[in-house]
Amino acid sequence: MKQSSGNIIRGFWLLARGQGQGIEEFGNSVPAFAASLAPLVAFPLVGAILMAMQHEYWIAGMLFCSRLVGVLLQPVTIEFASRRFGGNERWLMTSTALNWSIWMMLPLMFFVILIDGTLGALGLPDPVSAAGSIGALVGYMLWLQWFIVKSGLRMAGWTAALVLIAITVAVGAVNALPYLIYPGLLTHLIHLQPLPNHAPASSLPAGATPRSLNAR
Repeated sequence: MKQSSGNIIRGFWLLARGQGQGIEEFGNSVPAFAASLAPLVAFPLVGAILMAMQHEYWIAGMLFCSRLVGVLLQPVTIEFASRRFGGNERWLMTSTALNWSIWMMLPLMFFVILIDGTLGALGLPDPVSAAGSIGALVGYMLWLQWFIVKSGLRMAGWTAALVLIAITVAVGAVNALPYLIYPGLLTHLIHLQPLPNHAPASSLPAGATPRSLNAR
């Protein structure tokens, strides 16, 4: 039966403490799912528009498409797993909770800073304390998403782990694809440096073309 969403904050408060009934707060309806999906699509879209305004049309389109496919892979996988293993119709609720769980990283960053400072105060080197605090964040997020899948689809723990691994690998592969196609893309995005064989027109001498420069 379709259910409207309840209190998302209360739902995460329960899930974060290992109480599976918190999944019910996310609702099992299309509107609740669409609301959770909207910001995950909006942010990459805004980024693509800003990049396109710098005349990086191909890169903007490629990055947006890869992120959009990555966002949609999660509900597709959850729906398949629900029918194949769970045997229930709670996939919308589960996928909605997984979408919202990404934003849990924002408040959890406070605890990352706290752990990093505590480990540093104990005399651990900065790389070690940073690795420990980030590892704690990643580990907790993986546990939370595993618990959401397990509670939402009402499946065994090991099955939920396999589903989460499949989602993580698939989404990671899709998001990494543009950087595999253009090895210099990450440097280009961080430092705004031109990609190989993609020199900006403003850097060329007057009347020169890339072909004429190569001929010299």
